[in-house]
Amino acid sequence: MSAPEVLFFVCGRERPPGKEACGSTHQSNILLKELRDVLKLRGLRIGVRATLSGCLGLCKNGPHALLTPSMEWFSGFSRKDIPALADRIEKEIHDKHTT
Repeated sequence: MSAPEVLFFVCGRERPPGKEACGSTHQSNILLKELRDVLKLRGLRIGVRATLSGCLGLCKNGPHALLTPSMEWFSGFSRKDIPALADRIEKEIHDKHTT
């Protein structure tokens, strides 16, 4: 298996009850699963890895994610943003192939 060209890290940090965190407070794992499903439906799973990460350094106003190699940050997204996130990931894949 070759290394993915594009990585999409979604913070999955868990913190004690009462403390805001990207993981449990913002349901990052559910959003990530839905994003993976959309990527799979679009045939984009090869070449991209969408995965939970540890803390990305931001907790408030999450969830937070980082797209590489462009190093683009996403914050405060929700279920309704999943298609737009998939669009951006698809563009990142396309950009990797045209540069």
